[in-house]
Amino acid sequence: MSAIVRFTGVGKRYRRGRERINLRSALPGRLGTMRGGNDHWALRDLSFELQPGGSIGFVGPNGAGKSTTLKLVAGVTSPSLGTVEVLGRTASLIELGAGFHPDMTGRENVYFSAAVLGMSPAVLGQRFDQIVDFADIGPYLDSPVKRYSSGMLARLGFAVASHLDAEVLVLDEVLAVGDASFQRRCHQRIGELRAEGAALLYVTHALWTLPMLCDQGVLLSGGQVHASGPPGEVLAAYARMQAEGVLDGVAGAAGVFRRVRSSSTAIQPGGWFEVEVELEPTGPSPDGHMIVIVTDPQHKVFAAVSSSGSVSFAEPVRRTVRCRLEALPLQPGPYQVHVGFLADRHLPAVDEMRTFELEVQGDPVDPSYGAVRVPAAWTAGRGEDSAWQL
Repeated sequence: MSAIVRFTGVGKRYRRGRERINLRSALPGRLGTMRGGNDHWALRDLSFELQPGGSIGFVGPNGAGKSTTLKLVAGVTSPSLGTVEVLGRTASLIELGAGFHPDMTGRENVYFSAAVLGMSPAVLGQRFDQIVDFADIGPYLDSPVKRYSSGMLARLGFAVASHLDAEVLVLDEVLAVGDASFQRRCHQRIGELRAEGAALLYVTHALWTLPMLCDQGVLLSGGQVHASGPPGEVLAAYARMQAEGVLDGVAGAAGVFRRVRSSSTAIQPGGWFEVEVELEPTGPSPDGHMIVIVTDPQHKVFAAVSSSGSVSFAEPVRRTVRCRLEALPLQPGPYQVHVGFLADRHLPAVDEMRTFELEVQGDPVDPSYGAVRVPAAWTAGRGEDSAWQL
């Protein structure tokens, strides 16, 4: 299968400084001179390939080159060096609700935004009800959007952009807005689009979402690739390099794992699994929390839990934290358990993210039975007999 997005030795250079706008600067030999200017390379020698249906997530500190990469894919800018190939229609979800007119109603802005994004009136007519249902703005559809909350604007913007016909999806931090219910629906919608063959390029500071949405991760800093590979490995590299202070614009870690251990390497379907972490914070983390994520070898997330609201890290006190995952309904097969500590909702704060191998034992099952085992009870009656009173 040929790549739908290919970067080969891509570099992007910007000119820093203030341009001299006068007659002399426009004369031959003077054109383009700058006062106090110098070159800034936002990207250097970036190469990767993305297949249809695949996904790559870019992480790193501010100014690492992540958004520049997406702009190159979307065609907003062009490379200074190397080549960028995008073989398919691109849908860019970079700033939800951008271009909405505040005095126009939500309904009018749906038509306006869809036209700007290239959706034909015929297609919009077929998908209008789906867009409105997804946005879930209720009776406010015919109210001016200047009266909308930021969450309502985000829902409407994502609803329009995610119903375009596109082979390549470009997402830049758009899933960091909205409530938990909206974010879950966004993830579900992205999964549907990927199942239809759309490729995904994703930029985020909400690192816990990387294993949920992406097959591969790329860690950028200073415009260069510092790590690439499975999301868990990239997040571990990010946390480790953050702790070492070797990434541009990234401070040291807010905590260190002194010991991390698991209760077992193998369980039965429906069994339990426990991890124990001895954590030593280097400073108070009022919003800090432990996370445990269970994935399969293809990085599909089957469980994600957080200690938020259960354990406080407001005081920098060394402590032991345990997490017990009860009655895991996983089918037999190999899985991975990722353990980490977040100083806030976005950044990893430990020296690394730990990963354990977990084998769910048992005979292989027919894939048509699904990814998890759900207990079920069956009854049968005669005719219209029913135990339910409706």
